[in-house]
Amino acid sequence: MTGSADWKSFSARLDSALELNPTEREAWLESLAREQPAHATRIRELLASAPAMERAEFLAGAVPAGDESSGLLGARVGPYAIESEIGRGGMSSVWRARRDDGRIEGFVAIKFVSLAAMGMGGEARFRREGLLLGRLDHPNIARLLDAGIHGETQQPYLVLEHVDGVPIDTHCDEARLTARARIELFLRVLAAVAHAHGHLVVHRDLKPSNILVTRDGTVKLLDFGIAKLLESDELTTRTGELALTPQYAAPEQVLGQAITTQTDVYALGLVLHRLLTGRHAVSFEGRVRADLVHAVVDADLPKPSTVEPGVPELRAELAGDLDNIVAKALRKAPAERYATATALAEDLARYLRFEPVTARPDTLSYRAAKFVRRNRGGVLAASLVTIALIAAAAIATWQMFEARRQRAVAEWEVERANAQIELTDQVLTQFAERGERLTPELLVDRSVEFVEKRFASRPEFAVGFLINLSGRYMNLGNTQKELAALVKAVELAERSGDPLLLARAECNAVETEIEAGRPDRARARLERGLAAFERSATSDGTSGFDCLYAKARMLNAQGDLAGAIAGATDAMRLLEAEDAVLTLRFHSGCSLLAMLHAADLDLREAIRWNRIDIDALERGERGRTELMLGARVNRSQILGAAGEWAAALASHRETIAEFFPDSPDGALHASYLAWMGTGLLETGDPAASRSWLARAEAGARETGNEASLLRALNGAAKADLALGRPGDARRMLVEVARVAEAGGEAFRAQLISAQLTEAEILLAEGDTPAAERAFDALLAKLGYPKLRRVRGLTRALEGKSASALARGDAASAARWAEEARLVASVIALDPERSADVGDAWLALARARAASGAATDAERTAEHAARVLLAGRGPAHASTRAAQALARGGR
Repeated sequence: MTGSADWKSFSARLDSALELNPTEREAWLESLAREQPAHATRIRELLASAPAMERAEFLAGAVPAGDESSGLLGARVGPYAIESEIGRGGMSSVWRARRDDGRIEGFVAIKFVSLAAMGMGGEARFRREGLLLGRLDHPNIARLLDAGIHGETQQPYLVLEHVDGVPIDTHCDEARLTARARIELFLRVLAAVAHAHGHLVVHRDLKPSNILVTRDGTVKLLDFGIAKLLESDELTTRTGELALTPQYAAPEQVLGQAITTQTDVYALGLVLHRLLTGRHAVSFEGRVRADLVHAVVDADLPKPSTVEPGVPELRAELAGDLDNIVAKALRKAPAERYATATALAEDLARYLRFEPVTARPDTLSYRAAKFVRRNRGGVLAASLVTIALIAAAAIATWQMFEARRQRAVAEWEVERANAQIELTDQVLTQFAERGERLTPELLVDRSVEFVEKRFASRPEFAVGFLINLSGRYMNLGNTQKELAALVKAVELAERSGDPLLLARAECNAVETEIEAGRPDRARARLERGLAAFERSATSDGTSGFDCLYAKARMLNAQGDLAGAIAGATDAMRLLEAEDAVLTLRFHSGCSLLAMLHAADLDLREAIRWNRIDIDALERGERGRTELMLGARVNRSQILGAAGEWAAALASHRETIAEFFPDSPDGALHASYLAWMGTGLLETGDPAASRSWLARAEAGARETGNEASLLRALNGAAKADLALGRPGDARRMLVEVARVAEAGGEAFRAQLISAQLTEAEILLAEGDTPAAERAFDALLAKLGYPKLRRVRGLTRALEGKSASALARGDAASAARWAEEARLVASVIALDPERSADVGDAWLALARARAASGAATDAERTAEHAARVLLAGRGPAHASTRAAQALARGGR
């Protein structure tokens, strides 16, 4: 069947056949064979399979299992002792088993396959396919560890990774996830399916119960490739019974036709429908078998938005693109579906980015609607202009009076513009007269001097100028001069008696006080700024944004990350309401939200805000400004937080070369120097890293930027440890502790990093008990195991694994390494490119090698090497260690 028309034609004939009695049906089929032989043959095959479907309770339940698995409780399968039954299905039973041979401790799941599911000569094929499928290696696929034949009955079994989780639909409903959150979770499923398809393995039985979500939010697909193990041409021909779950079967499975990757796409569409509505796309209750066959083969399935949802708050999000995406995945003809799981994932990603999707006609009105959604501020502004023009004739009289009111505003704007021109002209003239070399910092210095002299009597101009100039100092990394400019702005604002001016000046100084390591002064400035704002008889979006932004920075410094994100989001709403999406404040808000989400380890959201920031700067023609430089560096830092250090360093180098082609490091302020040093360290060049970090330390001391100083000192300590200089590293850590403790909660992350380095030094020096105590204390401080999305947690878990290995406990080392891998995988943008995930895989490989499981160790190390090569590059010691272990070395 090549298209929807052919399917409809076939369906109509199938309906006719089902309505006839056997005698009439045979005559009708003979007639059909003369006109449509292909349809007649297909219908005969389907009708012939009906008795088997009835015996199997097709679309109503599972095939009763045989009794081959009876008596398994307490039995041994190789090194495993069976402890309890986990579940039972139509052709198998699943048991939890513990490995207790003294080499590796841990649980596995053993699936015993019914002998009826295996064809003649199936044992050899079962073993062969088991080895092939065991090569699937993806963080979201439960690994197939082994396959074999058990006992005198020669019963086939599979040894699988044990997954402690709940079905994905249960997880989504219990957590009451939004549609967006459900889609983001489902994208991990699609990534795993795409990985398997890339290895030419089709699942054939995708359903919620085969997709589990663990307590830490990790998705795990079960039984990948099991259907291929169960496949037997001889069995299918003989009985017509198929290895599938009817409720999630594709039409071609029901009809016994060719199985392709698009068969999995259909099942994925049904799973997505279930996640978005809380209900299955087809009702199975009270339906006769023939109706159910018809529903699978031809009946149109309901759009998600038309289904009464199990979670009512989802319904509003379903109409439109999501309806169309699900409908395309559920097309009856395979050729009309998404070609791959990746194509489905790409369309869902477009939906999340408010971009046009491929699952609907590409009409002008549709693209226009998407443009409005992505660019609400700009489109709203244009719409308002249009409305104003249309309404002009009707409200001419009102406009006359409004014009008078606006004239005063316009005159003030002209006056301010003239003041800005005068500022620029006078400052540049001074440079020309004095013959001074023009540098960015000296230009700002001269500008501040001129503002103080020329506009001291006009605080409404001077305060705004000084606040903007302080921002230039911030971009240059000079915290001392930044704060001095803001103090002058506060003094002028107080003298003016204007509470809005005072609110702006005080609130803008909050962030600077935090960067200088003075949280108490920051808190006092915020309180004065908010009080001034409340005293004002009028308000504006500018002052409101400045105060909400400052409050978000203060909440973050106090450790209230959720409150900070909520406050920064409220601040951005003020700008969007005023269509101020191309302003400097919009850039500040985007940068803050990207930073806050990165600190919360919600790196996808961090990258999203960074992209919004860069896009707004480009649209505002600020592509070659310090603002764009900062946004580009922020992107590199987010990639680093995601463990993609090779990409982060490459991006940072490209940015620096583009913005500072003649002076690659001399013009950089301390935070950029420290970031370059960190990137070099994390990609395997500690010597070069140490040089950059030394310059960052000197620059931070000179400008009084304690946040940058802590980054430089922490990086230098790690570099010294990598270079075999633990004594130098400890000297750095002493100062980190002193500065960070004085800064309080604002510098907590830097203090944790220093304490992790101290524990790693103890381990490197061979003091394993002290190191393990230090790692235990850090895990408690990080809130583990209750909290799992915490910066530094992966590093602490890997430290526990290394400590356990150092004292000879390979089993514990493996458990801690696996825990580190799970935590890192949840945080990563892409687990296949995350150095943190790669380091955890390497720790697991080392634990398996120590336990004597050489083959497992080499395979795990091979995966670790691949991930570390992407995340850290070829020069890092971890990458080289993983490559050596994969070749059988230690």
